Formats: sequence, C-alpha cells, structure tokens
Amino acid sequence: MGMGGGVLLLEDFRVDARASSPTEFIALREVFRRDEFEEWYVTTGRGDLAGARSVLSYHVSTRRLRVLKRGVYAHMNCADGCLMASRLTPDAVLAFDSGLRLRGLIMENYRASYFTRCKVRPFCASETEFRPVRVHRGRRIGGVEVVLHEGHAVRVTTLECTFVDCVDRLDLAPELPELINAFREAKKLNVEATVGIAIARGSRLVV
Repeated sequence: MGMGGGVLLLEDFRVDARASSPTEFIALREVFRRDEFEEWYVTTGRGDLAGARSVLSYHVSTRRLRVLKRGVYAHMNCADGCLMASRLTPDAVLAFDSGLRLRGLIMENYRASYFTRCKVRPFCASETEFRPVRVHRGRRIGGVEVVLHEGHAVRVTTLECTFVDCVDRLDLAPELPELINAFREAKKLNVEATVGIAIARGSRLVV
C-alpha cells in the first residue's frame, strides 16, 4: 500500500507512453535515467537510440537538464535527494535515512542511502551525498513497498524495516537523538511487526 493511499504496481515504474513529445516527457519527470527515456523514445516510434541520445544532449546543452551522474538526468532546479536517489539505478530502494526522510520523520540531512544490486560508488551532487548499499546476489531486500513521492513512484523499505535497518547500521542512520525522535513521531509504525523483524534478523534492537 502506498503512502498516497492506493496500491501501486510495478508498471508504475514504466515510462509514460502518453507523453506527446520529448519536451513533455522531460516535463513530467523531474529525474529519470537514460534507459527510461530511450525506451519511451524507441517504443513510441520517434527514432532509434542514437536519436534519443541526441535529444538528451540537446536539452543538456540548453540547460533544461543536467547530468546527475552518467546515464541519469535531472531538472536544473531539482534538489530532492530522495527522488534523485530513487532513479540512480533501475532497482534502487530508498532505505535507512532516506526511508525516514521520505516519510517526513527527519529533517533534511544531505545524505541519501539506498539498496541496489548494481555495483556503483557513492558520489555527491546537489549538496547531497548518495550512498549505495549493495545487496549481493542470492540475498534479498526484505520489506519493500512502492509509494508516491512528488507524483513519482519510488521503492522504499517499509517503515518497520527502515527502523530495524537504521539500528543495525547507525552509520547510515540519522544522529541517534533524531532517530529516537523519529521513532516517537512514527504514528503508523507497527511496533509488534518491528520487533518481529528484529528478532528474525537477530538485530541489535532486541539483543
């Protein structure tokens, strides 16, 4: 169940084929990956991959877009760390401090952590440090939901998993006083489920 109150499907991550032009596609997506734009451009019959990349280069040259990192584009005025992190890899799942920040439980902390199976490095952009936590082959990310954030569908760990993850990786969590305050303010937190997750994982939360 998404925070917006409706169930979101994986199809919500697909590009919007209803965009009538590259300009409209860009207007609808504050942050997007090159592969998302290429898929839309080719499947809607506008041209090939070379044409898609030429369009992107044009919009970067005219300063409508900026390159957040290789293969990821953002509007010039985009400063939403959670939204940017959610598009850094095809499988990005917001977690730790980002999971709390997305839900308004902590203040802006200029860091954005996310799970991914892709081999990527941390980097800084827009005064935000993006910190990938790699999930290796054969392991799974427990407790993931799809929610709406600023009109975009993003993956994020459930609130319960987010708190357990933060306790187990304090280096990826907000400062302890802020984490404790977030726990107190989390009205929708299922405490029983949180304890169950912590026990199943052997978390320090219950040790």
